[in-house]
Amino acid sequence: MSDDTELFAMQIVGQAIHANTRGRRFQHRNIKPGTSECCPYSSNDCSKGGSRDNSCKFVLSYIKDQGKTPGDTFYPIIPAGGYIVASGTFDQFKFEKFDSDHRLIQGE
Repeated sequence: MSDDTELFAMQIVGQAIHANTRGRRFQHRNIKPGTSECCPYSSNDCSKGGSRDNSCKFVLSYIKDQGKTPGDTFYPIIPAGGYIVASGTFDQFKFEKFDSDHRLIQGE
């Protein structure tokens, strides 16, 4: 992200049942431009059975002006060993999904 836009990411599907609570699930607010957050697939808090191919669904949204201006919300699905790269600005937000071998995943 190249302006004051901040991300929110939270895993909603794919973790072990004990990790499907607000206190245990992967969730990060105010992810700043140039930073990253990770939840390793080897952890049951991130992937059922520690499999890198397990499907994980996230809520991904963005804000600006310290939360006063909300953007859109997306629900990307990626393998547990994969990752999401967000880029652009608030007005031209985009994200790409990658698998654990760093290959681009096409489609929403």
